[in-house]
Amino acid sequence: MTDSISNRIFTSVILSTVLLIGLFFHKYLWLILLIISSIICFFEFNNLAKKIWKKKESFIYGANAISSLYLIFFTYSAFEIYKQGLNLIIFLLLICIFSDIGGYVIGKTVGGKKLTKISPNKTISGSI
Repeated sequence: MTDSISNRIFTSVILSTVLLIGLFFHKYLWLILLIISSIICFFEFNNLAKKIWKKKESFIYGANAISSLYLIFFTYSAFEIYKQGLNLIIFLLLICIFSDIGGYVIGKTVGGKKLTKISPNKTISGSI
């Protein structure tokens, strides 16, 4: 558990540094980071969909179409939120970070029934 926490902290520090540079440097750098993260999310979701629906290509195409629309909406929304002010973005990011860390700690501490086979370390207590 200690090794996993140190890996998460190390990754979080690096990603947070890149994110803060993108936030405070220029709005177009922020947009580029959003587009890159959306592309990475799309490929990760595509790999996950292939694992779930191994022989049902129509489901995979439908899931990819829906995720593409979602990621386009995400990129647009995040860029518009950037125009509202950096305080709102930092607040939203802190909510995501603390909920992820809290879910991890509660899930490891309380334990319980596993949530899915795809991510075997996720528990119901951690997701709640």
